[in-house]
Amino acid sequence: MNSNMDQWKNVLDPKILKPNLEFISLYIALYEKLEDTIISRIKDFYTIIELDEEKYNDRVLKLYDPKKCPKINKNSKYLISSLIWLLDENAITDNDILIISSLKTERNKLTHEMFDIITLGLPKDIHLRFLDMIKVFNKIEKWWIVEVEIPTSCDFEDVNEIDFDNVMSGNMCILQLILNITQNGSNKDFEEICKKLNIPVI
Repeated sequence: MNSNMDQWKNVLDPKILKPNLEFISLYIALYEKLEDTIISRIKDFYTIIELDEEKYNDRVLKLYDPKKCPKINKNSKYLISSLIWLLDENAITDNDILIISSLKTERNKLTHEMFDIITLGLPKDIHLRFLDMIKVFNKIEKWWIVEVEIPTSCDFEDVNEIDFDNVMSGNMCILQLILNITQNGSNKDFEEICKKLNIPVI
């Protein structure tokens, strides 16, 4: 446990406080984007592209089964249903669901206990879990591009010429820019994340 001196340093030293606040903000923002992407992409596919809300209710919301996502609040019907849909489509694995469940738990803790966390210091290994969040986010985004957007688009004359390994969505590009700008000269942990993901630093 941190000493009282360490706790005061966490609050009074701008070189500690500012990066920690930045990291907490980015973690929460990215998790919110991850959850929104999981839910909205599937819902939009059925209700905007196929114009069939009944199909969305029948093929997605009826999948709702809290037992398959035991660590997620059972009231999160849209998230749980969407995760099960992605699982059935082989877009994610059971382990990915466990990761997302843990990420949501940590997001809730960072949000509701932020004052205490700022004082005591960031949770152990939180940067590794942030890295897991980026990987899951990019995995889901890339799956949508490769399995849904490209096959249903008329913009590609020769699919064989597409470099599927390096496709990026707009969200992935924005995330890369945010990471670059946020970590540049402010937090070594972000620099390590960028190195592990082969993200060039601006």
